[in-house]
Amino acid sequence: MAMQVDYVNTVSLGDTDVNVNPILVLSCGHALTMATLDDMMEMGNYYESEIDPETEETNYNAKKSLPSEEVKLISCPSCHRPIMKLFRYGRRIKDAQLSMSLKKHQILQETTMADITIQFDIVRGQIEIGHINFVPALSKAVYFCIDPPPPETRKLGKFALESDGFPSSAFWTISETYNIPHEHRVSWFKHIQPVGVVVKRLNEITAKAAMSPTKKVYEAAVLSFHRFKESHLVIGIDPEKAKQDAASTAIQEYIRNCGLPPDGNGGSSYVESLAEKTNALLLVLSEATAVLESVGPLSGWYWFVQDLRNCCCLYNNITMEAALKGRFDRRVAYSRVTLLEILCGHVHWMGLRRLPTDKADKQAHLRRVDNLMERFTEEVKELKVCCPLGIEHECLDRVGKIEKRMVIAVKMARGELNQALTKGLKLEVFRAVSAALHGNWYRCPNGHTYVIDGGGMAMQESRCPECGAAIGRFTGY
Repeated sequence: MAMQVDYVNTVSLGDTDVNVNPILVLSCGHALTMATLDDMMEMGNYYESEIDPETEETNYNAKKSLPSEEVKLISCPSCHRPIMKLFRYGRRIKDAQLSMSLKKHQILQETTMADITIQFDIVRGQIEIGHINFVPALSKAVYFCIDPPPPETRKLGKFALESDGFPSSAFWTISETYNIPHEHRVSWFKHIQPVGVVVKRLNEITAKAAMSPTKKVYEAAVLSFHRFKESHLVIGIDPEKAKQDAASTAIQEYIRNCGLPPDGNGGSSYVESLAEKTNALLLVLSEATAVLESVGPLSGWYWFVQDLRNCCCLYNNITMEAALKGRFDRRVAYSRVTLLEILCGHVHWMGLRRLPTDKADKQAHLRRVDNLMERFTEEVKELKVCCPLGIEHECLDRVGKIEKRMVIAVKMARGELNQALTKGLKLEVFRAVSAALHGNWYRCPNGHTYVIDGGGMAMQESRCPECGAAIGRFTGY
């Protein structure tokens, strides 16, 4: 009976009137008065309170919003074991447990994310070094693929199932549906495989973020809400409509009352992993675009780049949506800048091929270009208005550079700008003259390529159309 149960007034168990001040027994076996535990558990931070004027007792009658700071478990003052399994303090105890589990989860995720970021920087450098020899090596053995492949065969950037949360992003292997030579596909895999390793690690981070302690509580809260709604359905109300209502505004209010984020994803690892994966896809897209410009727009690389860009756009949209729900305003701004990059690249891609000769097709092409330019302008305006402080100068500087490229891309796509005669375009000209690649290929003394048919005119002296150097006869070429 000498056990101290009131550490505020230093009262022992034998001197306590349990009718006035009830005793609560902890799981460790020690006992404390309710008044002492209310003070230790900071009940005033979790509930609205009022004092009964007659009995002078404190009554808790309404919930407060959960504290934003880290909440720690309270220990028994006698044995220092955590105080658990007391229904009166369940909200405080569960909040502390969730806070502790989430902190461990976030530390592990952020440590892994930092390691992946370092790995990605190394891989980026490797890709830039390998780019010098990779792209020129793919200018040979190019096959035509003028028309788009059948939609059902194009898996990249598509959802395998409607329930899938993310589209397919297996960019390291190129499907045969694009009619890209085997040599190209092997070289592509070797060149881009390190990025695939990084992306697979990022997928693991995203999956673990979706299984965070907060996400588990979120899913439990959603399930509890649906069960509550179904158990209170009134006769005459459509159950399906009731479920739809439950999944909209009401459930978001319920989630907020539980102190959970709107999407249930606690911490930044979910958003950051998606953003880094988008950056990895953009790096791969830049390499594929470089190959496309080298081999020409009549190859299967044209359609592979289209699917890869769609994949980038989908992942950027998913990142932006997650950032908006999680209130990561800076990440939203960065995603908007990335969207501008994707839109600019799309218009540039459209300008790689000549304008359609059919009047209706040409008008449809120009209309698509105008729509992309209109969306680009709207996104720029939105970014300038909503860009957070601290990164405004960085974002607007990048936007200015993208705008200049967009102007050129639009002119190319509209046929208002003569394209530079790149190596890929030269190859297309030669293929147009000799589609089956018949005849003999020669080079002038300055390295310019020309074709002479099989009639045997190599001994006739002429001039190179590019530089005017003597070709044929006794030039040795």
